[in-house]
Amino acid sequence: MAVVVLMSSAAPVSPEAVRDVSSYVVASCYSLMPEYEVQARIWAGAIIERGHGPLEPWKTLSAEVARSISETGVGRAKPEGPGMPSPSTPLMTCGEIGGVPSVAAAIRRVLVEVSPHYPGSVR
Repeated sequence: MAVVVLMSSAAPVSPEAVRDVSSYVVASCYSLMPEYEVQARIWAGAIIERGHGPLEPWKTLSAEVARSISETGVGRAKPEGPGMPSPSTPLMTCGEIGGVPSVAAAIRRVLVEVSPHYPGSVR
């Protein structure tokens, strides 16, 4: 998973905040997949417990991920041959969700809100 964060503000963004927000995006996406829901909710909860700042930005981020998935659905791979089904690709979908423009914008907004609450950040 790689989430590239480009910030235009002069304030530095905490690397720990980037880690937590990036991981939370993927965990939020996996929580929408029945086969990964339980593990993803545990992971997202652990990130929230470790994270810093108000809870509302995290909820907003999760809602944006859910909105994006509801619009685009889970990706599908090409069939392996004629008449074969197209396999669902939830791992790829969630691994790439941070690159969806609306989700990337939400990531930037949340980083601005939560990063100052992380240790070592400029407040």
